[in-house]
Amino acid sequence: MKESATNNNLVNEFERIEQNIRDVIKKKAAKVCVSASTIRVFPKNSSSKIKGTLLRVDVDRMLRIKNPKDFKKWFEEELTKVARAIPKVTRNKKKNKKLSRGARYWGYGAKILNLYLRDIVIHNHYFTDAQVERIQDLLYVPLDGKVIDKLKKLNVYCDFGRIKEIDKRDKFYKVQDELGRAADKAGAPRIWFDYVWAEDPKEHQQR
Repeated sequence: MKESATNNNLVNEFERIEQNIRDVIKKKAAKVCVSASTIRVFPKNSSSKIKGTLLRVDVDRMLRIKNPKDFKKWFEEELTKVARAIPKVTRNKKKNKKLSRGARYWGYGAKILNLYLRDIVIHNHYFTDAQVERIQDLLYVPLDGKVIDKLKKLNVYCDFGRIKEIDKRDKFYKVQDELGRAADKAGAPRIWFDYVWAEDPKEHQQR
C-alpha cells in the first residue's frame, strides 16, 4: 500500500504549537475560566481584561512553594492583580449595581483565579504528574452558588449565600480552612470538592 504524503502545513502547525505549548495551555485555561457564563453578571467588554490578567499570573512560582502559608501569600499577591481587573459594577437589566471592593476580591476575583489555577494544575498537562500531586494539595476551592448550596446541605456554616457576599478575607478563608481540614481527614485534596457541580448536569452550562 502506498504511504500517504504528509501534509507539511500540518507538520509545521504541530511544531509551532509544541514550541508555545505552555503559553497555549494558559490561554486555553483563561478562555475557559472567563467564559460567558462565568462573567455573565459583568459588562460585556470585561472579559479581555480579566483574561489578560490571568495570563500574567506567575503559575510557575507554585513549583517553589513548599507550604500553605507561602501559598496563601502568593495567592493574595496574584488575587490583587485579578481583582483589579474585575468591574466595579454588575450588569443588570434595569441598571448597573455597584460591587464592593471586598466582593471583587474575595468573591468574584477569588472564584475566577481559583478556577484558573484548578485548570492549569488539574485539567491540563502544564506540570508533570509529580508536580501536580504536590501542588494540588495547596489549591483553594472556587466558591460559587453550587458549592455554597452543597456546603449548606452538609451543615457547614457560611455567613454568605451568594458570591458577592463573600466580601471579606476571613469569610473566604474560614470556609477554605474547614474544607481543608475535612479533606485532610479524608485523605483527599481540598480542590476535589469543586467537583460537586458535576452532580447537576445543567450546572456546567451555568457556571
